[in-house]
Amino acid sequence: MPYVTDAGLSEAFKYVGSAVLSDVLDETGFPSQVIKSGLLALGSSEAFCGPAVCVQGGARPFLQTQVPAGFFQGPYELTNIDTCDSVLVLSAQGFTSGALLGDRIAGRLKQNGCLGFITDGYARDSQALAEIGLPVRAAGLTPVNGGKRWAIFEKSITVTLPAQAGGVVKIRPGDFVLADQDGVVIVPKEHAQDLISMAEEYKLKEERLKENDGAVNLSDLTSHLRWLRT
Repeated sequence: MPYVTDAGLSEAFKYVGSAVLSDVLDETGFPSQVIKSGLLALGSSEAFCGPAVCVQGGARPFLQTQVPAGFFQGPYELTNIDTCDSVLVLSAQGFTSGALLGDRIAGRLKQNGCLGFITDGYARDSQALAEIGLPVRAAGLTPVNGGKRWAIFEKSITVTLPAQAGGVVKIRPGDFVLADQDGVVIVPKEHAQDLISMAEEYKLKEERLKENDGAVNLSDLTSHLRWLRT
């Protein structure tokens, strides 16, 4: 039976896990949907999944606390974006000169119902993030305040993050983002129902193979992969 809500799909994706999901994506023509490994797990190491809310920004040209009204939208503006029951995906556009997430922003996002935060930028306040409990995946940590050095340029657009297979992964608003201990996988929203059906069947077949591990031929160990290709 198809899942009728985003929450139902999200729980199903967490159940099958990123490894199974990556295999299914590979075999169904989506070979570059995994974000490059190396992101730090901060805040909470628990798996999370939900539809993406996408934001992109970059370095701003001067370092001042006060700027003309409306001229820049710094990282604190993230807390005014509707992220309830969603995963906030922030493309830093190569910015590594300061942190784009700290305890105050994370606390507000958590209060707003955000399911998790993923960025190729940096974070700070790691101890406070652990207490807040918002699941975060970030490229690194720095004590430098990025709020004076970086601004939001665009919202609700397709963004890109580095891909494990090289190049980039495209993430569109509404695409499903699954993050667990193995990594971060992006599921195209229009294929989510079909992919979760295959992933659940794939996981079941894999579990049956494990149960019968001593009684199967080596050729049978890839039968669940061959099934995906038919």
